[in-house]
Amino acid sequence: MIERRFYSMRELAPVIEQTVADGRRVKFTVTGNSMFPLFADRRDQVTVEKAADIRKYDIVLHLRDDGHYILHRVISVKNGVLTIAGDNETCKEHNVSPNQVIARVTSFDRKGRECSLNSFWYKLYCRVWLMIFPARHMVLRILLSVRRLLRGKK
Repeated sequence: MIERRFYSMRELAPVIEQTVADGRRVKFTVTGNSMFPLFADRRDQVTVEKAADIRKYDIVLHLRDDGHYILHRVISVKNGVLTIAGDNETCKEHNVSPNQVIARVTSFDRKGRECSLNSFWYKLYCRVWLMIFPARHMVLRILLSVRRLLRGKK
């Protein structure tokens, strides 16, 4: 039986940073809700690798100036500076340096099934979710209400 252990990102990040710097990938379980609905807290896993060329729509693990490690989506790249935000956020984080980025997500597992970031549906999700940025919480509330109604009728 495999023993499952939980580590804080503060403990895990240096290991991730060294492993991706060595050219290897790392898989870990997502904690927090900032990337909901794409990632659910303690349910989904992400695989990350060294972030050589960061682009719009990439999901990156970065170190904030305050010492917190965050997994968020790149909203824009201008003059070598990133603007990022979580999928469950309505505020953008500006002036993120690429030097703060530790790794980039290459795939994720949802409920045990691996999902590619190259799939048509994932790319569509990214574009739509970014388009509705200011109204995300309202749209999410509506979608969750519809889902509850549909589940109630079964």
